[in-house]
Amino acid sequence: MKRKIPVILLAAVLLAQIFASVSAVEIPDPDKKGSITFTMVWNEEKLDSGSLTIYRIGDIRETVNGYGFALVAEIEDSRLSLEDLGDPELAQSLCVLAKNRDLPGVTAPIENGEAVFEDLLPGLYVVTQTEEEASNGFTPILPFLISLPQMQYGHYVYDMTALPKVSLEPEPTEPSDPTDPTQPPPPDLPQTGQLNWPVPFLAVAGFALFVLGWFLRFGKKHAHEE
Repeated sequence: MKRKIPVILLAAVLLAQIFASVSAVEIPDPDKKGSITFTMVWNEEKLDSGSLTIYRIGDIRETVNGYGFALVAEIEDSRLSLEDLGDPELAQSLCVLAKNRDLPGVTAPIENGEAVFEDLLPGLYVVTQTEEEASNGFTPILPFLISLPQMQYGHYVYDMTALPKVSLEPEPTEPSDPTDPTQPPPPDLPQTGQLNWPVPFLAVAGFALFVLGWFLRFGKKHAHEE
């Protein structure tokens, strides 16, 4: 009987550790509001114009692996999978779907390099920017997904900061004038190798031959007459 006591104690310690680890898992509060601050900079230059818009497209749901997200009721019939939240095509599809279904969006101006969204319910959001909302001299950011809250160092954080990728607007190119026809390149003529220097030489040689012929013909005739 005495030999069984250590085994029982060991089992009790293991069970206590298991219950302690389970109870230590933090549960996200679906009613606790938070905030997201988007830092808008390019090469350390703070953007100070334009705006961002976000749509809440997912609710917090309990899953077999803990907690995750499910599409809100207005768009759940789309059956889009939320397994890969980093997929840009998924973000683009959810952005189009949110606008087509008239989901309520929240817009915040970009001031001093920041766009701040406060009093947000926990959930999954898609971040968008139209051509009209883009900062001066910059292209609109591509849609992406962001969740609130997020687990950091074992705890859920409800006030977060994100850094979207900002890109410069390409320089405009001057269109060619369709009324000004381009001049065709000069044709490539075959090179014969003939130069101008033989012309005078041939002229002189021809004249010399003419004089020689004249002399031979009329000079001999004149000699016989004498």
